[in-house]
Amino acid sequence: MDTLLKQFTQLGNTAQNLTLTGTAVASFNGSTFYGEITVSSPGILLKNSTFNGMSSFTKPDPRTPSQMGVMSSMALLPFRIRGHREESGWQR
Repeated sequence: MDTLLKQFTQLGNTAQNLTLTGTAVASFNGSTFYGEITVSSPGILLKNSTFNGMSSFTKPDPRTPSQMGVMSSMALLPFRIRGHREESGWQR
């Protein structure tokens, strides 16, 4: 089952973990997170979202499609995306 977080704003800074399986897609559109977030999903869509804590997005199979739209990370820690062509680390 796909999970869409559209214009979602996290209250507080509690760490969040989201694990999806099968052919599910984790979609973040216009959302804001203030705590750490860890996502593992076959499909990932990030669009117009802000991640203020450590962010880690992992796709178990890099051959499945993913989309990375406009997003920002305010964290001083790495922003990691695994399974999207190649592993990358981005730091503000």
